[in-house]
Amino acid sequence: MGISERSAWKMTCWTKEGRFCAEMLMTNIFGVFLVAYAATTLALVVHPDWIRKEAPKSEEELPVDTHREEMETLSDQ
Repeated sequence: MGISERSAWKMTCWTKEGRFCAEMLMTNIFGVFLVAYAATTLALVVHPDWIRKEAPKSEEELPVDTHREEMETLSDQ
Protein backbone atom coordinates (compact mmCIF):
# COMPACT_ATOMS: atom_id res chain seq x y z
CA MET A 1 0.00 0.00 0.00
CA GLY A 2 1.36 3.43 -0.92
CA ILE A 3 1.93 6.30 1.45
CA SER A 4 -1.06 8.30 0.19
CA GLU A 5 -3.43 5.29 0.20
CA ARG A 6 -2.39 4.39 3.73
CA SER A 7 -2.92 7.92 5.01
CA ALA A 8 -6.24 8.21 3.16
CA TRP A 9 -7.90 4.90 4.11
CA LYS A 10 -6.08 3.15 6.94
CA MET A 11 -5.44 6.03 9.35
CA THR A 12 -8.80 6.94 10.85
CA CYS A 13 -7.65 9.03 13.80
CA TRP A 14 -8.42 12.26 11.91
CA THR A 15 -11.65 11.20 10.20
CA LYS A 16 -13.32 9.26 13.04
CA GLU A 17 -11.73 10.63 16.20
CA GLY A 18 -11.01 14.18 15.03
CA ARG A 19 -7.41 14.23 16.26
CA PHE A 20 -4.00 14.26 14.61
CA CYS A 21 -2.19 11.04 15.61
CA ALA A 22 1.56 10.34 15.70
CA GLU A 23 1.36 7.85 12.82
CA MET A 24 -0.22 10.50 10.63
CA LEU A 25 2.46 13.02 11.61
CA MET A 26 5.24 10.58 10.67
CA THR A 27 3.53 9.79 7.35
CA ASN A 28 3.22 13.48 6.50
CA ILE A 29 6.86 14.17 7.44
CA PHE A 30 7.97 11.21 5.31
CA GLY A 31 5.88 12.45 2.38
CA VAL A 32 7.32 15.97 2.60
CA PHE A 33 10.83 14.49 2.80
CA LEU A 34 10.23 12.42 -0.35
CA VAL A 35 8.93 15.43 -2.28
CA ALA A 36 11.90 17.56 -1.14
CA TYR A 37 14.36 14.79 -2.10
CA ALA A 38 12.80 14.42 -5.55
CA ALA A 39 12.79 18.19 -6.14
CA THR A 40 16.43 18.52 -5.05
CA THR A 41 17.50 15.61 -7.24
CA LEU A 42 15.64 17.05 -10.21
CA ALA A 43 17.23 20.47 -9.66
CA LEU A 44 20.71 18.92 -9.55
CA VAL A 45 20.14 16.91 -12.72
CA VAL A 46 18.65 19.79 -14.71
CA HIS A 47 21.16 22.52 -13.73
CA PRO A 48 23.57 22.87 -16.71
CA ASP A 49 26.54 24.23 -14.72
CA TRP A 50 26.74 21.05 -12.65
CA ILE A 51 27.18 18.70 -15.62
CA ARG A 52 30.49 16.86 -15.47
CA LYS A 53 33.07 18.23 -17.91
CA GLU A 54 35.24 15.94 -20.04
CA ALA A 55 38.69 15.17 -18.69
CA PRO A 56 41.58 16.87 -20.55
CA LYS A 57 43.39 14.60 -23.00
CA SER A 58 46.94 15.96 -22.74
CA GLU A 59 49.12 17.42 -20.01
CA GLU A 60 49.02 20.83 -21.68
CA GLU A 61 45.32 21.07 -20.96
CA LEU A 62 45.65 20.09 -17.30
CA PRO A 63 44.99 22.88 -14.79
CA VAL A 64 48.03 24.15 -12.92
CA ASP A 65 48.10 23.06 -9.30
CA THR A 66 49.39 26.24 -7.67
CA HIS A 67 48.76 24.98 -4.17
CA ARG A 68 51.25 22.14 -4.62
CA GLU A 69 53.90 24.55 -5.93
CA GLU A 70 53.36 26.86 -2.95
CA MET A 71 53.70 23.97 -0.52
CA GLU A 72 56.94 22.83 -2.19
CA THR A 73 58.46 26.31 -1.94
CA LEU A 74 57.46 26.57 1.71
CA SER A 75 58.97 23.18 2.53
CA ASP A 76 62.25 24.12 0.79
CA GLN A 77 62.72 27.13 3.04
